[in-house]
Amino acid sequence: MPQDGTRHVLRDALVVVATAAFLVVALEGGARLLGIGAPERLDLPPKRDGAFRILALGGSTVLGVPDGTVGFVTQLAQGLPSLARGRRVEVSNLGRSGAPSSAVRELFAATGDAEVDLAIVLIGHNEFIAPRATRGVRGALQKLRDASQLLRGLTRGSESVVAVRYGEPIPEVGPALRREVAEAFAKNLAAIVEDARRRGVPLYLCTAPANLADWPPARRHVARESTQPDRQREWASLEALANAGDHAAVVDAAGLWIDARGEDAAVRYQLAVALRALSRDDEARESFALALENDPVPRRALGTFNDAVRAYGGTPGVRVVDLAERFAAYAESGLIGFELVCDNCHPTPLGNALIALEIARAMAEDGLLLASDVDLGTPDAWLEAAKRRKGGAAQQQRSQVRWLLSNAIYAMKTPFYNFEASRMYLERARALAPDDWRVHANLGTLSLLEGDAAAGRQALYRATTLKGGPLDPEDRGPTPYLKEALAVLLETPSAGGS
Repeated sequence: MPQDGTRHVLRDALVVVATAAFLVVALEGGARLLGIGAPERLDLPPKRDGAFRILALGGSTVLGVPDGTVGFVTQLAQGLPSLARGRRVEVSNLGRSGAPSSAVRELFAATGDAEVDLAIVLIGHNEFIAPRATRGVRGALQKLRDASQLLRGLTRGSESVVAVRYGEPIPEVGPALRREVAEAFAKNLAAIVEDARRRGVPLYLCTAPANLADWPPARRHVARESTQPDRQREWASLEALANAGDHAAVVDAAGLWIDARGEDAAVRYQLAVALRALSRDDEARESFALALENDPVPRRALGTFNDAVRAYGGTPGVRVVDLAERFAAYAESGLIGFELVCDNCHPTPLGNALIALEIARAMAEDGLLLASDVDLGTPDAWLEAAKRRKGGAAQQQRSQVRWLLSNAIYAMKTPFYNFEASRMYLERARALAPDDWRVHANLGTLSLLEGDAAAGRQALYRATTLKGGPLDPEDRGPTPYLKEALAVLLETPSAGGS
C-alpha cells in the first residue's frame, strides 16, 4: 500500500477511535447528569424530635434469622427505651439475608441523608456466597463497572448468585480466592469506616460469632470427596472409630492423616471433637478454629475477617464490639456451640440477648443514649423479657416449634447437609408438637436423604394422616427437600412396594 494510503487509513482509524471515545465520555457524562447508575439512596422516615436513631446493618444475623422477634436488633429496640430514661429510641433494622460486606457498604452509603446517632455493623458470614472477582479479566471488568455509572445502570440487576442444586457436588474455595475475598472484605470495611467518619456517625463494628464446636465444616458432596476413593475409605475408618467412642484412637488416626495429607477441615473437626471428649479443651479449641478456617465451603466468618474488624480498635469514632470473644467467654471452656449459635452462624435467642446486652453496655460506657450507671441486667433477663413479649405459654410453644423447624430445615440445606443437627431439632419439635404434620414430613424427608427408606415412608405416611391429604413435593415452604428425598426413594433398589 502506498505511503499516502497508509496515512489515510491511520487517520481514519484515529477519527473512529476519537469519535467512539467522545461518545463514551458523552454517554458517561449524561449518565452522571441524569443519575443513571448512581448509588441508590435509602429514604428513611424523618427522625422524630429528640429521638436517638440507630441503624443496624449486616446479613441475616442482623435481620434476625431464624426468628426476628428475638433477634438482637429487636431486643435492642424493645429494651433500650426503658433504659434510656424516657428518651425516644428509633432502631432501623437494615439487615439483608445473604448480604456480603460489599452490599452492606453500599447500603450504608445509601443512608447518607439520614440523621444517624449510631450505626451498628455486623458482617463476615456471607463473604463466600458469591464472591466477586478482583483479579484477571473478570476483575478488570468488575472494576470498570464500579467506575462507570453508565455500565452500572446498564447492568444493574444482572448480577445473580448461581445456586448449587441439592445434592450436586460443591466446588471448594481455594487459597487464592480466600486471599482475594479477605482483601475485598478489608477494603469494604475501610470504606464503611471512612463513610461513617465523613458523616460524623459513631460506628460500632462487631466481630461475627460462629458455631465453633457443634457445626462441622462441609464434607458431604464436596467435589473432591467423589474423586478420591482412598480418602473416602480412610474417612469411613476414622468415622467408625468416632462412632465407637474410641477418642484416643481418633486423635492418633487424625494426627497421622494430617501429617501425611496436610490440613483437612473435616478431619481436623473430628480431631477436635475427640480432644474435647478427652477434656483437652485448649487443644480442642485450637483444632476447632483450624477446622473453621479450612472449611472448603465457608459459610461462617473466618478469623481473618474478625481480625480485620479488631484492627479498628482505638480508631476515633469507631468502637469494636468483640462479640466473638464475648461468646467464647460465655461458652463453657470457650467452645461456642448450640447454646449460643443455633446453626453455623445465627445466634440462638440467648445468643441474641448476649449481643443486645453487649451493645447496650458499650453504649453506656461511651455515654451514647444510656447513662454510665444504668443497670443493664443479665443475658437471661433480656431473654426472658423477649419471651414475655411473645405472649403466653401457648404462643411461646408455637413459636418454639417454628424455630426448631426452621433450624432443622436450614441444617439440611446445601452446602451443610448437617443431618445430625437437623434430626436433633426435629426430635425436639416432635416432643413439643407430636401432631404437627410438618415435623413428620421433614423427619421422613431426612430419613430418605439418609438412606433409611423404611423410616422415611413411615414418617411420610404419618404426615399425610395428620395433614388429612397428600403431601405436595412442589411446595417448597414447609417441606423444601421432599422432592429430592422422594427421588432418592425411587432410586433405591429396595424401595419398591407400598
